[in-house]
Amino acid sequence: MDTWKEVPYHATPLADCNFCGSRVVMMQHTSNRTVDFAVSCTMGEGESPLGDACPLQDPPDQFNHATRREAAKYWNEWAALGASRRVEQQRASA
Repeated sequence: MDTWKEVPYHATPLADCNFCGSRVVMMQHTSNRTVDFAVSCTMGEGESPLGDACPLQDPPDQFNHATRREAAKYWNEWAALGASRRVEQQRASA
C-alpha cells in the first residue's frame, strides 16, 4: 500500500515552490517495505486562480530520496537552478 504523509523538517529552510511560488512541505512516502522522502508543493486543486493543483504537489519520482536531508538538498538545488535560468532568460530578453 502506498501512503504519503507530511512530516516535520527543520534542518534547513526549504525554498518555495519553483513552479507556483507556494509554500512547500516534507512528505514521507511508504510503499511495501520502503520509505522515502520528497518535498511537495502545498498548492492544491481549487486553490490556484486557474483551479488546478500545482504539478509539484505530486512531484516526479526523481524528487524521492532515502533521507529528509537528501530530499531537501535536491529540492533546494532544483529551485536554485530554476531561479538562475529565469534570471538568464530575463537578461537575454532585455
